[in-house]
Amino acid sequence: MKRTGLLCKRPVFLFPPLFFMRGDYGKSALLIIIMSEDSFLKGAVYMTYKNTHYFLGANSAGGFYSLYDYFPDDAHDFLYVLKGGPGCGKSTFMKTIAKNMEDDGLFAEYIHCSGDPGSLDGVYFPEIGVAFVDGTAPHIIEPPFTGSAGAYINIGRFYDTDALQDLLPEIAAVTLSYKACYSRAYAYLSGCGAVAGKFSSMFLTDSIAEAIEKRAAGIARREFKRAASGGSVKKRFISAISCDGIIQYFDTIDTLAERVYVLENGLGMASHMLGILKNHALLRGYDVIECMSPLLPENAEHIVIPQLSLAFVSHSSKTPCPLKAARRVRLDAMLDREAVRELRPRVKRIRQSYDMLMGESLANLSEAGALHDELEKIYNPHVDFDGVTELAGVFTEKLRAIRR
Repeated sequence: MKRTGLLCKRPVFLFPPLFFMRGDYGKSALLIIIMSEDSFLKGAVYMTYKNTHYFLGANSAGGFYSLYDYFPDDAHDFLYVLKGGPGCGKSTFMKTIAKNMEDDGLFAEYIHCSGDPGSLDGVYFPEIGVAFVDGTAPHIIEPPFTGSAGAYINIGRFYDTDALQDLLPEIAAVTLSYKACYSRAYAYLSGCGAVAGKFSSMFLTDSIAEAIEKRAAGIARREFKRAASGGSVKKRFISAISCDGIIQYFDTIDTLAERVYVLENGLGMASHMLGILKNHALLRGYDVIECMSPLLPENAEHIVIPQLSLAFVSHSSKTPCPLKAARRVRLDAMLDREAVRELRPRVKRIRQSYDMLMGESLANLSEAGALHDELEKIYNPHVDFDGVTELAGVFTEKLRAIRR
């Protein structure tokens, strides 16, 4: 989002300054509003930002799931799409630019790799409307309106291809083993998804769904006061099933929301309430960041409404929420205790199955991560990283020129 400044007629008061949250930035974007006699809201003067961290891909029950088509947020943003194979310096290129711009006081939305969270798959600078993204498999992406709203950057140019040709047998062997690990991991994740879906369906009866809907409607009446035109949805992941285990970027929610509702999700019913709360918020004109479940990406895991500095976060023993709760919603307490007691042995068996399947998937993803590291070690000595850094410096200057 670029800086905006709409003219207002005869500003008549600044007592005290009024602060509103706009867009999807919450605490990460402070919007100062000038008021006038004949209009309640006339213009944005400036915004400040904070860094946020997300994933756009997920290792899910259905294989790799992509939200890259939703990146960046604004149709007027300029998207640079990076091309190049493993170990050629795509993440290094983006990290270098991000550090340079942070040193200049610019903030960023970081997109981490769901397979290797230490690696960047994208970075977005909303203040100047520019983003960079890794456009290679499994999230192949092309620039929109090439030249006017996007462009390619070939990072693969920094390979020493003559030297790498002699390493083809070794590269091919490691690559095949790496892909085999992912195939096995996705097979186990498919089982996890089936178990998780069955688990929630055991308890989400029509009567429980109706009770959840009534509770959500009550929360919406209390929290969503505004009546305006429909809001928008921004889809992201803050969680990933990765080679490093299950990673969660709760710091992003903490950045965007001062108040957090924690939904107790021990029996898998939070997604139903989150969907209802999202719809209420949109109908009242609020923008929503919908954080999807990496295992079942059709289900919401959390939602954030930054204009209200408010979040609704699911919590369970498997995915605990470390954030301080302003309120807790005990969804599990809505169930009939006797019914839960009767199902307890079955629940125990299902949880054991889930844990076994998830453990096997994580073990294979960990092995894939080790093989990817091995592959990068083969490539790295034959990459001109000084050239990568120099090119990052060229693009840093481009961004600085836009900022000026």
